[in-house]
Amino acid sequence: MPIVRMAMSLRDLAVGDDLIVEATDPAFLADANAWSRLSGQPLEQLQDGELKRVRIHKAHA
Repeated sequence: MPIVRMAMSLRDLAVGDDLIVEATDPAFLADANAWSRLSGQPLEQLQDGELKRVRIHKAHA
């Protein structure tokens, strides 16, 4: 469950910090983008292939 771990890890960061998450789950990018829209935390897709990678910028608590 990369999305759950991602959300939990983001809680420990300060506003303005970035979190890079990697996953091999084929649904990860779609789930991460949906989570980003719902949470209001900006997300940048860094790589798409077998290894999915995103950077999340913590914009608010």
